[in-house]
Amino acid sequence: MNPFRPLQVAIITGAPGSGKSTAVQALGKLEHPYLIFDMDNLLEPASTLTRTDIRTDTQRWPAYRKLWLEFLKQVAQNRRLPVLFGPLDKSDLSGLCDGLELHYLLLDCSDNIRQRRLQQREWTEAQITEALEDAKLLRSEIDLQFDTGSSSPEQIADNLDKWLKTLNPTFR
Repeated sequence: MNPFRPLQVAIITGAPGSGKSTAVQALGKLEHPYLIFDMDNLLEPASTLTRTDIRTDTQRWPAYRKLWLEFLKQVAQNRRLPVLFGPLDKSDLSGLCDGLELHYLLLDCSDNIRQRRLQQREWTEAQITEALEDAKLLRSEIDLQFDTGSSSPEQIADNLDKWLKTLNPTFR
């Protein structure tokens, strides 16, 4: 590993209902050299630690993101490619990634599919509207996008695997 090259971290993002959790499960079934993390998996322990519901306490989000990036940096320093799935836009991580090179990929679907998926989760109209606005922002920020509405989870996982292998030859 080049000691002067920033450490590589893959960020797979998407607004709620984009298929991130489904993609995590499908990618986890493949043989691969990277370490996969779902940002949501530490919400409950982080909430316990902070004695507040971190999902709704927006003042805690920057510290939660910073904790994740520091953890991912440790993984990358051990010559493993960390892959973080989470609903993050570029401004969420700006200023927090010293020594890291972040590679973004957006999982997305049409607004109609997203709305249907979120209605199945019994989300309120206000929550769905916010998710649609998040999706619009992410589409404008992130060039590399995979459509989860027109591909199976297995196809998405295969495409993610191909993309991840391009990030750094030492992770193949």
